[in-house]
Amino acid sequence: MESLPTNFIDLQFIHVLYLFLVGFVGGLVSGFIGSGGAFVLTPAMMSLGVPGIVAVASNMCHKFPKALVGALKRAKFGQVDFKLGLIFGLFAEAGVLVGAEVQESIRESFGNAGSNLYVSLAFVVILGTVGTYV
Repeated sequence: MESLPTNFIDLQFIHVLYLFLVGFVGGLVSGFIGSGGAFVLTPAMMSLGVPGIVAVASNMCHKFPKALVGALKRAKFGQVDFKLGLIFGLFAEAGVLVGAEVQESIRESFGNAGSNLYVSLAFVVILGTVGTYV
């Protein structure tokens, strides 16, 4: 039987410690300000060799359910504007679809290295803008 190639990261002891540290820091940042853990987790995943497109998608998949549960809990107390949430949700979905198309076209044109560079540059610009604003 032919063995299939795998794309999993090599979980050596130091990588496992790194993952625990990154998870702790991401949780700490999220706990302090309610968001922002993905800004720690995506670059950390990329530094372990995970392609940027996969790191972004993975963090989106953990961010959406967390936000949904938070909104449902807040809705019980009447603290959710459903019309505003619907507008935000629709435009967020449009942004995700456009962003995914841009990311796919970059990956097709420049490969994984170009995709990783795009994600890294986007993080530098976004975090620089947010940091300057704060």
